Amino acid sequence: MIAAATRVQRLDALRTQMKRAGIDLTAVAPSDSLRYLLGFAPKYDERACVLLVTATGGCVVMPDLNADQAAAEVPELELVRWSDDAGPETRSARLAQVGAPRRGGSRPTRRCGPTI
Repeated sequence: MIAAATRVQRLDALRTQMKRAGIDLTAVAPSDSLRYLLGFAPKYDERACVLLVTATGGCVVMPDLNADQAAAEVPELELVRWSDDAGPETRSARLAQVGAPRRGGSRPTRRCGPTI
């Protein structure tokens, strides 16, 4: 786990890079990149789990199964929770409020690091 201040600095650095690249929304799946940004990453499985970052905010979309762990690890980030019986698509109205991006960015194989 990392300090909240470190998490803020890393997310701000990502937002700076997004602005330079003209990207409105970045999605980060459970990976080394997510661990770097947040200080933890849930175990990757078949359930939708993603950090969404915009210029002014962000949220973690996560199944109820893992949400309590995330809430304890990153209490300052909004959790958009979903249940297995309903599925993540039931949260689409909330996700639309996160931002309507014109340009998105996702690099699942590229790791975030001190260079961002």
